Amino acid sequence: MPVLAHIDTVLIVEDDYFLASDLCETLKELGCTTVRIARTVPESLAVIEQGVQFVTLDIKVGQVSCLEVAERLEAHHIPFVYITGYPEADHASLPRAPWVGKPVDLDRLVEAINSQFQSA
Repeated sequence: MPVLAHIDTVLIVEDDYFLASDLCETLKELGCTTVRIARTVPESLAVIEQGVQFVTLDIKVGQVSCLEVAERLEAHHIPFVYITGYPEADHASLPRAPWVGKPVDLDRLVEAINSQFQSA
């Protein structure tokens, strides 16, 4: 059984096409059924309103902070992890969620995702 088969709909918030595409394929291989990609904050917020079960969130898309997206996820009790090259210490004001660095370590990603469902 794929390790993330318990997750149906995932949103990837990432402006880098290649990173988003690779992560999309990886999440599908791990068992996620539907994986969507958003490259802007407004697009991310619209997809969240349509319904998602889990989100991977970069700290910035383009030069725009994803703080509003993180706050919306927190308000809707949607689990998420940050996937970013930015250090966690520099972003203490963001809602709390696990951090996974870039390049993504697959074991760390699965651990971070599963930790969000265990604590929910």
